[in-house]
Amino acid sequence: WHFSPPTHPGAAPRFELRAARDISVGEELTHSYLHRERWRPREERQAALRSSKWMRCCCKRCAEADCCRGFLCLSCSGGTVFLQGTEVSLRAATCLNCKAQVPLATLEALEAEEKELRRRVDDVDGDFGRLATDETMGQLLLRTRKLTQHWLKARVFGLLYEMYKARLEWGS
Repeated sequence: WHFSPPTHPGAAPRFELRAARDISVGEELTHSYLHRERWRPREERQAALRSSKWMRCCCKRCAEADCCRGFLCLSCSGGTVFLQGTEVSLRAATCLNCKAQVPLATLEALEAEEKELRRRVDDVDGDFGRLATDETMGQLLLRTRKLTQHWLKARVFGLLYEMYKARLEWGS
């Protein structure tokens, strides 16, 4: 959105809202209160809203299956398996492509890999100036190879972008 202050005394300010896609007549427009958390799993988004806004979100994205923790299916190597936040959901995970039921041990291994990648990404993000090196970022990119539609992959690419942007600005 864009805000234009009044051009002369007595004039009202002007607000302009532009959509990134076509909007149907009567379609509800929503606004996210989240910044960095908006790409994270539903449980984390909900926790952030509870602690900062004292609210529970009921938008379409929060109401449907959480599709931000997608891993490459090891059975067909072409589909996506989405991890959900509870053990019950983990037991029911299937590949969207080949419909293979993913064993709990495999899901737990993927979840452990996800946890380790998140720890490493948090480390780089927390000490960006020292840890965002070509080698470190290359290692993070290699760790994302099993991720298909996953918020951590987006975060790694965001850090990579920030690293190269900083280099351009500093001329190094």
